[in-house]
Amino acid sequence: MEKQGRTLDPRHFLCLGTGFCASAAAMVWLATASAAARYAGIAAFICCAFAIWFFLFRYRLAALGILLGIAFFFIYQATVYQNAVRFDGKTVRMVFEADTYSEGYGSYGAINGRILEIENENVRLSIKARVYLQDGSPDYRPGDRFRFLGKIKAAAADSSNLSDGRFVNVNQTGAIAPVQTGARWRHWPAEASEWAAGRIAGLLPGDEGGLLAALLTGQRNYSSGFRSQLSMSGTSHITAVSGMHVTLITAFILFLFGKKWGIYVSAPAMIAFAAITGFQPSVTRAVIMALLAALAFVLNRETDMMTSLVFALAVILFLNPFSVLDLGLQLSFLATLGMILFCPALTQLFCGFIKGQGILSKAGRYFLSCAAASFSAVVFTLPVASLHFPRVSVVSALSSVLVLWAVALSMPLGMFVLAVSPVSGEIAGFLARWGLFPLLRYCTAVIGWASRLPFATAGASYVLLISPFLIAWFIWARKKPGRMSWAVIAAVLFQAAAFVGTSIEARYLSRLNVLPLSEGVTLLAASGGNAVAVNCGKGSGYLLSEQLYAMGLTRLDAVLVTGTDAALRSGMDEINGEIPVGRLIVPQGIAAGGDAECFSGEERGVVRFGDILGELLPDGAGGHGILVRSGGVTLLNVCRTQPWGILESAGPADVLVVDQRYLDAPTALGNLCRLVLPKLLVVADNRFSAGGKPDIDWPGETVYLSETGMLTITGRLKDGKE
Repeated sequence: MEKQGRTLDPRHFLCLGTGFCASAAAMVWLATASAAARYAGIAAFICCAFAIWFFLFRYRLAALGILLGIAFFFIYQATVYQNAVRFDGKTVRMVFEADTYSEGYGSYGAINGRILEIENENVRLSIKARVYLQDGSPDYRPGDRFRFLGKIKAAAADSSNLSDGRFVNVNQTGAIAPVQTGARWRHWPAEASEWAAGRIAGLLPGDEGGLLAALLTGQRNYSSGFRSQLSMSGTSHITAVSGMHVTLITAFILFLFGKKWGIYVSAPAMIAFAAITGFQPSVTRAVIMALLAALAFVLNRETDMMTSLVFALAVILFLNPFSVLDLGLQLSFLATLGMILFCPALTQLFCGFIKGQGILSKAGRYFLSCAAASFSAVVFTLPVASLHFPRVSVVSALSSVLVLWAVALSMPLGMFVLAVSPVSGEIAGFLARWGLFPLLRYCTAVIGWASRLPFATAGASYVLLISPFLIAWFIWARKKPGRMSWAVIAAVLFQAAAFVGTSIEARYLSRLNVLPLSEGVTLLAASGGNAVAVNCGKGSGYLLSEQLYAMGLTRLDAVLVTGTDAALRSGMDEINGEIPVGRLIVPQGIAAGGDAECFSGEERGVVRFGDILGELLPDGAGGHGILVRSGGVTLLNVCRTQPWGILESAGPADVLVVDQRYLDAPTALGNLCRLVLPKLLVVADNRFSAGGKPDIDWPGETVYLSETGMLTITGRLKDGKE
């Protein structure tokens, strides 16, 4: 093989880098395992390295890379990581510098930055951390420094903070005293990102503006409904800044300046884009690969894409081995690997059907090339997506091809509009209305259409089951175009099988979801393609949309509100903005619009949707409990602590669900349990007092959702509780 560079053959570095990356990544995942599993994994990797060294002489550098990766991880853990977590569990006074804008969540706030000083510590620190503030609507910006008392806690082993290098979280316990305000020079990317997102929101409100802000800054300011559409259509990668965005920016610069000068202009532009988007691992990977390609062009060398990919990953893991936990990096790396391995053969296969050199032929080859790239990227990402998401889109390649050309035009035009806006707001507004908006509106319309296709998604378990066979088939076929055609057919058949399995499951499997909220509880019953929500407190809109997406549903057949208490309906506006609702059933006296169906406080009614039966039970005090029957399970939800009217008519139930009001009335709860005789008692509350759980006089099984989160009951209770 010909040399690339003066000293190293590219395949030699590929072996070394692959061994380093594989072992370093494995050490990160083993760090969260039990001690026995951790030692067994380390021993297995060391044995593998020695086996390669003695029996596979050609790949000795891979063995060296494995040993280097293991040694490097333990050095990093003993120095950088331990230096950050040595204050775990301590309450100390510190000086903190913000790196981002603060975020408010109503009852608390949060901000990312660095701990610079800790009281009684003589060394200057720079520990990245996430601070949780007592103020629910804080107003801090990058560069602000403040002193406060806080409790430091090490980030959870599976936390996304680790991939960003934030190894600790801080809970504010004392008052904040400002030390310095205003951004420093190194905070200009965060300032630029916020300025661009604000300017875009002013020019293009709605999901179109949110989509453009995601493309250019990485900030996802679009609605939750549009986020669900992105997931179901398989186009979430378009809004997650990654290699595609770097490629589009580079292609635009090369188009403007030509290849000779464009190389020199694109390098700083790519670095600036990575800085504005926060140096996310997926973007950093793409920028490193692009810089290597530019360097090879300047030095008149050939580029080996596989070596560049491994080199980029090795650099990222060297800076922070916990970056491997970042889902964006995993999907970006696997998508790029799939395109390197399969895209040439698929492009040759797809484009071989089009002959001629006319405009239509060239356009057809362009779209088929995009389809080949999308298809190649999907092959390796399927298993990882199946592990992280409840459903996986099977129309990703189609929807990506349809919107990619519009995204490619929107990004450079959006950058031009942002550049013009400080000079002339009128010109920027004109270009945004008549240039950007049609392109972005087309994208949102296609994404919405693809998400509503009946076969848009399949259950993750089915995709995970078939994806190893699909990957093996593509690897076997990638050298032979004839075999590749059969691999494509197999992929389509596999996805069809996954969709059929998911459809059968959705048709015959019943679910009852209990969703705890800050005040009260929301029930979601789904069976046979029907879905009914009972009560909708604050925060229920997002939870319901997530659960509907997990079940492959896009609408609620009905929302039932069982009482006049504001806490039972405070999330109605969230639902109206995110989820289509067929019927709204509320008590009399609630202003819920002209389409709402009302019932009186003493009325006992029955509502049926397919296999879901909801029976409203008056409690004798103007409110109602509800008895839900679905999939052979009977669930009783009671909101009041003195539900005597309900008890006279309810009868036994498999599951009894109560909210936090019963925490102050354990005697009443015990009496209720003895009358209903549930197989399972569910106490839904996110705000247990410091005194712990209440002393309930009930010997049966009890679940506290403040500890376990959402509870899902499928089919018969004895088989389906999750």
